[in-house]
Amino acid sequence: MPQASVTDYDNIAKAAQASYNQIKKLGLGAGKRTKLSRTHTGIPAQKLENQIINMTDLVEEIEKIKPAKRTIDQNKQLALAKTGLGIIATELEKLKTTGKDLSPKMAHEALEAERAAISTGNYKRREETTEELTQEGEDPGENARIIRGAYQCFLLYNLNIFADQHKNMLTAPPATPPKKYGYNGVSSGPGLGDIQTPGYWSKHSYPRILLVDENTDGSEVISRLNIRKGDTAFSRIKTHEYAQLMPLLRLYKVYRPHEGNDRLVEFEFGNKKELDGISKKLTITDPGDRKREIFSRGVSAGVKSFDWTYLGTDPYTATKDIKATLTLVFQDFSALLKERSGPDLFNSSKKAFYKYVDLIINPDCRNPGKNIYGQVFSPECYEIRADVGYHNPGTNLPQDISDSIACQKRTLYLVPTKHTFNIRDDGSYELVVELRGRLEMMMRDKMFNVLLPGGGFDPNIEPQLGLNRVDAAIQKIRNKGSLSEKDKKDIKTLEVERSDIMARYKQYAFAGMMDRLETAGMIHRCEMEDKEWRTFTQWTSSGAKGLPPQITSAALQPSGQGGGVDIVDDDATLSADRMDELNKVAEERLKQQIVNNNKHIDYIYLGDLLAVVTDSVLGEHAYQGSMVEKVTTGTHFSRILANLGITPAPSPTHIAGGSITSTEAGPAWYASSAMKAIQDKFRIILGNITVSLSGAPKTTHTINLAHVPISIEAFRGFLTDNVLARDRLYYSYFRFIDNLLSDLVTGMLSSDCLGGLVNFGVKAQTQNINSLKEIDPSIYTNTGKYKTLKVGNITEQDPAFAGCLDDSFIGKDPYEYLVISAQSAGSSNYNGQVADDRARGVLHFNFGEDRGLLKTAKLQKTNAEFLPEARYAAEGDFVFNQLSSVYDANFNMVGNTLFIPGQYLYFDTVPLGAGEPFHYKKLSNGKIERSWANLMGLGGYHIITEIASSISPGKYTTTVKARYESGGSLPEDGT
Repeated sequence: MPQASVTDYDNIAKAAQASYNQIKKLGLGAGKRTKLSRTHTGIPAQKLENQIINMTDLVEEIEKIKPAKRTIDQNKQLALAKTGLGIIATELEKLKTTGKDLSPKMAHEALEAERAAISTGNYKRREETTEELTQEGEDPGENARIIRGAYQCFLLYNLNIFADQHKNMLTAPPATPPKKYGYNGVSSGPGLGDIQTPGYWSKHSYPRILLVDENTDGSEVISRLNIRKGDTAFSRIKTHEYAQLMPLLRLYKVYRPHEGNDRLVEFEFGNKKELDGISKKLTITDPGDRKREIFSRGVSAGVKSFDWTYLGTDPYTATKDIKATLTLVFQDFSALLKERSGPDLFNSSKKAFYKYVDLIINPDCRNPGKNIYGQVFSPECYEIRADVGYHNPGTNLPQDISDSIACQKRTLYLVPTKHTFNIRDDGSYELVVELRGRLEMMMRDKMFNVLLPGGGFDPNIEPQLGLNRVDAAIQKIRNKGSLSEKDKKDIKTLEVERSDIMARYKQYAFAGMMDRLETAGMIHRCEMEDKEWRTFTQWTSSGAKGLPPQITSAALQPSGQGGGVDIVDDDATLSADRMDELNKVAEERLKQQIVNNNKHIDYIYLGDLLAVVTDSVLGEHAYQGSMVEKVTTGTHFSRILANLGITPAPSPTHIAGGSITSTEAGPAWYASSAMKAIQDKFRIILGNITVSLSGAPKTTHTINLAHVPISIEAFRGFLTDNVLARDRLYYSYFRFIDNLLSDLVTGMLSSDCLGGLVNFGVKAQTQNINSLKEIDPSIYTNTGKYKTLKVGNITEQDPAFAGCLDDSFIGKDPYEYLVISAQSAGSSNYNGQVADDRARGVLHFNFGEDRGLLKTAKLQKTNAEFLPEARYAAEGDFVFNQLSSVYDANFNMVGNTLFIPGQYLYFDTVPLGAGEPFHYKKLSNGKIERSWANLMGLGGYHIITEIASSISPGKYTTTVKARYESGGSLPEDGT
């Protein structure tokens, strides 16, 4: 293609000269805040570049000034600069359409001119060009970051196109020949439409990952899934009805020994004085199994209080946790040690034994034949179950209230973490036990490590085999009791070796994931055109006109099961001392792609990645490397092992090199029945993300998160930043999900790509939901491609989780659902209408009625920086804009279990005299009609961040902390 000529550039400079001359006439010079930095030159190309640079600098400088503080001349300068830049951008684009190519520098300046001309107040000049990204001497790490970001932004900009491709791949017949672990179509027969791809489908014949249908806004998913029978009726309970309810608290011990035979027994607390230890001696057993008989002050005990909190100061952090505090009162220490019994609720024909001291100890069920108390924290071995809510009220209440009571009960699965003894002045004492959520503790435990095959549970596969050998050596030295200086040195050597083994092996994580995805044909490729590449590497602020059109489906691979892309070397692992080389190789590869004009993107899908990682962590199809420990005869490490009677490897070996294979976890993975229960009953629900892409066709898309594309380079950078470049030996499953969503999906959409690819902020929402029954089959629907959860069909009459807690469910393990969705700020679906909101699971609360749970509310002003100034700029000098703010809320309520973090509630300010929070209307005369509540950010929709509840004798309260989201939008009829 011929290059643009000197005459071409000169003509364009002349076309913009009029605007340029007027700018100079306004007296801009060296002493002014807004100045022309480049001097005139007679060289046409340089002259045009200087015009562009001067005017873009001018736009950037003036737009830094708040509109209310700009002078009249500055506003004129800004308008003239944008006019001149618009002329230049248009003329340069015409040159390209006539078949003339621009130099790299001029192509960059053309893009800058276009950006500045259409800027709406956030223009910032970028200096990186294609040329600069490939020049010697530039920072290769920073250049690689820019290119990785460009690739990921391109994928997200075309999100709806790539999503359609993934849907077709999930449902198309398997490839010929079949790909191991690859896309496997959907089921036929009774399970019509179930996605059969490994990871989405468990090898134990049930769906592992469930997809929400795309007719539901992502912001509504968690609220709708939490709908239960009788929610509305209970939220509207009258005072005299509530007076007939009695709070419920039942505590159980769930013990899961290594040899099986799980036991469930209820902790019972008597309502009368026990005379053991007073009227007769009490037999107690000391830690060394010595039995002795003593008199005591009695063995009576009682519950003073039970408090629990759903933690979530940030409503968008995945894997919210539960924290609980149990306070017991004892007359004498012997009450802790008395052995008690009750029916084994897992085996009704047998008895189970317990002591109150069981509330503060953790047995170790990971080691066969051992029952070590208090030495090893193993959260899956033993848990406390707490049922909270209200007792059955009988028949004196309205039927809808009575029906709702069983469904308002919640079951908490907890593990003890620490405890405190408080001795009182009468010699009695309190035992305060702190507990955390079982699933959260297990999924954050070192054994659910995404860097290790099978999560690190199976000791018979690498690297756990080598790590266990080192751990055994360390433990053998420590068992000596008194340690010599040599022993301490040996322990330090072994600990360093352990860290070295893990540091080397963690590089298998990326290679293992990629190999599994490659083997399955789940790595795909798309080519970028030059203009697309330039745009996505050079832009940092949004602007519709500067973005290229979206790609078409024809530009992608065929919808069927293609061969995928091979990107993983056979020698897939690298020694730790080659980590820098790995980064350099990746950076050089990106550079060469650009130099050779080979701008292709290798990418995967979020759902496929979660399927592979979950499959490995749960031990169904773990990726495993052939690494062996670095143990050579004659080393200090091998001598330590030999002295301890632990035989080192028979021949010199090294870690560099190896291969990746896939394996299934052996019997050791299932050492605990809790692990088996998690594998059998753990599910993931992937919700939706609702976006309206800036610059794309003005259509709002609701897309399931499973279909979000992620570039291999972005994922490589993510793992480098979060794992390889840090001293991180453990990367828990839940933390991995947290970081993956925020770094590669919602963060990119909300701000990192072009200053925000979407027209409003998007943040991840996740929640753990446990249920004693699986999701009700009536919620499933078939989209014509595959089975999904039709969340929009959930009602109080037909909730997703239909199992209300009664005695028939006490002896069952729960199903654990991790719900992942995305919340979009500024959604227009919410308009303050009670019926519509109740259907979404959003309850309304207010004052001034003879019913309801709300007792008091505290609205606290938050620091919404520059909100008053923004209102001034947008609406003029309306004096009451000084009151513009938002108020977060603390709602003090009658005790209830209606809410979970991430759910919405609506606070109505009409009874307070402040008007409807959603009332904002632009009138035909240009004025704005609004309520005081809307102006001040009072009331409206709040997203729940934390729920704290407390049960004590005669008292049950709940406090809900919620963050202001919006007042809502005026209904379409304008009333």
